Amino acid sequence: MTMPPTTAAAVLALWIAPGVAFATQEADARDGGGLPTGVTMMALDGELRPSMVRVTSILDGGVAGEDQRGRPVVFEAGEFVALVRINPRTDLRLGIGVRDLPIGEDMPIERASMRAQASALGVLATTDQRRYPGGIGVYVEDSAEETFEGVTVAESVMWIGDGTVLEFDLDDLAFVVREGAPASVRLTLPKSVNTDTLLLTNGDIIGGFIAGVGSGVELERDDGSLLTLEMERVHAMVFANPTEPSAPTRAWFDDGSVLGDRSVQTSGGRWVTFGDGADGTADAAWNTRPLTSLRAIAFDADRLVPLSDLTPDRVVSDTPGATITLGVHPDDALLDEAPALGAFDVLMGSPMRVAYALPDGAARFACSVTLAYPDSAWADCQVVFAVDGVEASRTALGRESPIASINIALPSDAQTMTITLDEGRFGPVHDALRLARPLFLLSD
Repeated sequence: MTMPPTTAAAVLALWIAPGVAFATQEADARDGGGLPTGVTMMALDGELRPSMVRVTSILDGGVAGEDQRGRPVVFEAGEFVALVRINPRTDLRLGIGVRDLPIGEDMPIERASMRAQASALGVLATTDQRRYPGGIGVYVEDSAEETFEGVTVAESVMWIGDGTVLEFDLDDLAFVVREGAPASVRLTLPKSVNTDTLLLTNGDIIGGFIAGVGSGVELERDDGSLLTLEMERVHAMVFANPTEPSAPTRAWFDDGSVLGDRSVQTSGGRWVTFGDGADGTADAAWNTRPLTSLRAIAFDADRLVPLSDLTPDRVVSDTPGATITLGVHPDDALLDEAPALGAFDVLMGSPMRVAYALPDGAARFACSVTLAYPDSAWADCQVVFAVDGVEASRTALGRESPIASINIALPSDAQTMTITLDEGRFGPVHDALRLARPLFLLSD
């Protein structure tokens, strides 16, 4: 649970280490000055089929805006399961994993700058899958719960970002990565741990119980000893707290935030707010973001299960050591560890067959399949999806048609899905595949 905002007297509004502060909007911009109205999104319906909408209003799952011909449209709550940022020129016939930005076209400077700033900051993640970019604040000695060897700590984390101060109880945290930690630290954090874990700047990994955080970290070791470290020696903290249910509506933003609440609404076609954005608290201030910074929003997030969350039951290939790997969708550049809708791309580097056990309640699967070497004359392959051993989809890819849409209805009693990448006329050379934004939709 997010605790009430802390008074200025209780925190030094400084980073533990120097870094890049968020770019904040001027007060007149928060009233709409200078910000465009609406944003073009790919809307995914109850069958994961995409359509294009210029969204100007969102209210608790209902969406209003304009269609591709500029005509006003209104969709009731429940008609869409998700929205994903997309370029108005994008051909949605290529599937839900198609790129927002065409190859060779740069991201608008405002969005690229926001992402670059976020990638330079630290990140705090809660047990209910919210994420906040920023840095750890320093308690003054009077407000700290304990001071030992010059280190002040408390049983909570003071978090500062975008001019806002939040306080999180340690029991509500999944992990904290300090500002300035290498990108590799974020990408290799363990998904779960049996005991609280510190990742130190010298490469050491230490387990125990994190008892306090502030200008340093207080760790109770398994042998009962107490270890106090200055924060400069710590890259990241991973907590052994149980995962909590996430909010039904979850959104991903260009500033690296992942926010969630039961209530979401827009104002003036320029701002999107989670929860009660008018109650004056620091939490409410953080929960308001420019609509133009919205990367994706899931209205019933627990119904979407990324393929990248699953571990294959079996991988068969003639290439020694071949397996699948996870990659970052091009639209998630600079925000590698927080992909839109939570979905990493799945990469098959050579001809192979990969089998997955389906998640409970899986009703549909969709993605875009694209060649890893789309300009190669040698890239020529077939992609086959089978459900419980029965072929459900077969697609030929080559230089003339390097990308295709996949959308498969799954029987209610289906147990397994197998993906086979078969070599084509020219053998296995450059036969490598990317499953872009692969998602299962669970039955409601």
